[in-house]
Amino acid sequence: MVDSSYISKISEGFFLAAKESNNLIKYQEQLRFFNWIIEKDDALRNFLLSPFNDFKDQEKVISNLFSNLFSAKIVLFINLIIEKRLISSFKDILDNYIKLVNNEFNVARGNLYTPFKLQNKQLATLQDIFAKKLNKNIVFKQIIDKSLIAGIKIIIDGSLYEYSINSKLDETYNKLLNKKE
Repeated sequence: MVDSSYISKISEGFFLAAKESNNLIKYQEQLRFFNWIIEKDDALRNFLLSPFNDFKDQEKVISNLFSNLFSAKIVLFINLIIEKRLISSFKDILDNYIKLVNNEFNVARGNLYTPFKLQNKQLATLQDIFAKKLNKNIVFKQIIDKSLIAGIKIIIDGSLYEYSINSKLDETYNKLLNKKE
């Protein structure tokens, strides 16, 4: 297990380099794509994780696969992560980097749970409401939750905002229990 402060330092260092070259978003998207690839491709992930594979061979594979797809700095960064045997912590490094980028652009990301898919206009309205409430730009990932009877549940930066029939029923139930005592 890699120390979280070490992961933070790596993320911060790369964030500063990306900011200096004005590539925060570009690098974020490329790192996300690489993370998606290693999550989906078991053979590549296992090859990169194996301590029995020589770094030079791993570096060559990364360069061959991604030099035409990613910027040279991303390929270099990925190779550095592999060389330091941190590929198993790549998702944590990426998550820290994304948090730094979000802070830089005053963005909060949240999960929006609904019983059915909202229309784009409804989603935009909710994002605007929470942007004003939290004084941040809000980006929601909509998740269909069939257990919700009606209404919505939102989690932004660890805070829960629940506007559902389920929560109202629970609230009423708890009030009834308290009155009986």
